Amino acid sequence: MISTLSKIGDQYNPKKKRIAHYIKKATKMELNSIDTKSNSHEKCNIIRDTVFKGKMKNAALLQSIISLKDIMPNKSYSKVERPLIKNISCGCYTKNASSEYEYSYEYLYSNIQYLISEKKIINLMIGLEEYCLIEGEKENYYATHSICLLLIPSNGEYDAYYINSHGRDMADTCNYVRKITKKRTKTVTFKIPSELVLIRDMIDYWNSLNDFNDEPIKINWDVGRKHTYYSTNLQEGDYHGVCFAFPQVLWNHMGEFYSKKKTLCSSWGSINIASGESLLESGHLDIFVKYSFTNFNKKYHETFIKTIGNVYLKSSNDPLQIIIGTQRTVLIKCILCSLVRYMEQI
Repeated sequence: MISTLSKIGDQYNPKKKRIAHYIKKATKMELNSIDTKSNSHEKCNIIRDTVFKGKMKNAALLQSIISLKDIMPNKSYSKVERPLIKNISCGCYTKNASSEYEYSYEYLYSNIQYLISEKKIINLMIGLEEYCLIEGEKENYYATHSICLLLIPSNGEYDAYYINSHGRDMADTCNYVRKITKKRTKTVTFKIPSELVLIRDMIDYWNSLNDFNDEPIKINWDVGRKHTYYSTNLQEGDYHGVCFAFPQVLWNHMGEFYSKKKTLCSSWGSINIASGESLLESGHLDIFVKYSFTNFNKKYHETFIKTIGNVYLKSSNDPLQIIIGTQRTVLIKCILCSLVRYMEQI
């Protein structure tokens, strides 16, 4: 019997080992790989078929890698070129007649079209290469970041939800900086975070497709809080680059709580939180994301309960982000060691 991630998060004591131990294990298990063909991607599909319940049992998982330096416009007023969006690829796993998992490497847009025609819940995990430029002593270098995009059927259409674990702090990425030489750079300043320029234009392209439908696809998304996660930076204090864990935790939490309520207990009582589906429908993407991490750390858990429903426009005013930052890597270690132990079951 496979334990759910929420149960393992409640029971496991991360103090037994240093975080380097779990990073090493995560690397061996390919949990931190952005490759579309990896052990972690295959395991996420196996877990769906063995653990998930209700609507999430038939959810589709896709993984993609996008090079921002190659795809982002060179002018602030330009859009991402459609031929570049059309050429974005993705990896997916499907079961064959022998119940073995087969990997396919295909065009992302055609997969999106087909899965929408099948009215599937879609979770797209994306590894953003050249996400941001880091200044080094001798040479500048790029950092990679993992994000996810959820596509959920809604009244004959689809709603898209963009989730970056940095939350409101991704506003810092309005400037996209390209590396020209070891130290020379070129900056393009957009009105919105550069990654949202990509998401906007990618969804706009998908909405023009109708290969599998009588009418073009209709995906609703905008940069507002209903469709884009603009809340607590869940990686505050993360100096190890554990961004890869967040989309995987969200995937597994959805598998358990998308169709059912979650009860959170505290010293002053307990509260029931609506199902993930209800939270998204009612415009509470922020709660949907943040409650997925309540099983990993007691202080995070208690602060989340105290502040649930509150909106903080600044990170400096957000008690949950302050707690995460004060604990430095404590939450990150709790998440990582629980995810490693959870995936080791497969």
